[in-house]
Amino acid sequence: MRETRPILTADALLARYPDEVRAAVGVLRDVVREVLPEAEERVYPGWRAIGFRHPAVGYFCGIFPQEKGVNLAFEQGAQLYDPTGLLVVPPNGGRTVRYAKYRDSNEIDLATLTHLLLQAAAMTRPKAP
Repeated sequence: MRETRPILTADALLARYPDEVRAAVGVLRDVVREVLPEAEERVYPGWRAIGFRHPAVGYFCGIFPQEKGVNLAFEQGAQLYDPTGLLVVPPNGGRTVRYAKYRDSNEIDLATLTHLLLQAAAMTRPKAP
């Protein structure tokens, strides 16, 4: 019989982080849920992240809490129109992923975030060869 792992909740994942990080994560989660209510939230313990899947595009973004802030990664971020320059290339120089860095919830621009989320959810899933 295969051993099953306990399911980690978002609250359990976030318990080790400072209050300002948990607050920023809370705002980001709320915005994703409000803008894209059809998106499914999943906790990824190995990544220490909360990811979101959309029925039309699959995994499209993830929230990665850090000790001194939070990163919001967009799976196809390189393709998003980002006139404010919010999205940055990850340290490993990834080809597609881009992310926004926030130190606390006061830095979250709801209009910009809403625009990026709607773009990410409108992308079509790449077709397998």
